[in-house]
Amino acid sequence: LLGLLASEFGVSTATAGSLNTATILHLAIEPLVYGLCLDKQKHLKILSIAKIVLCFCGLLFIWVPSIELILLSRVLQGLTL
Repeated sequence: LLGLLASEFGVSTATAGSLNTATILHLAIEPLVYGLCLDKQKHLKILSIAKIVLCFCGLLFIWVPSIELILLSRVLQGLTL
């Protein structure tokens, strides 16, 4: 899949591989932030917002014309996970 993305957008495989890094890198910090948010907000509200953001990012991923916007979409997905 990375090779396909690299050829489709004319970037190196390493650059296409940064899409995975953009999603997973946030998982090191986010549990702390989510812990604070879940203490102050209702769980259902946070999950509803996360579901909407993930849906938006999935749709954005389909129609974006550049690797930079795909990277932004993946960062937003990572923040929501």
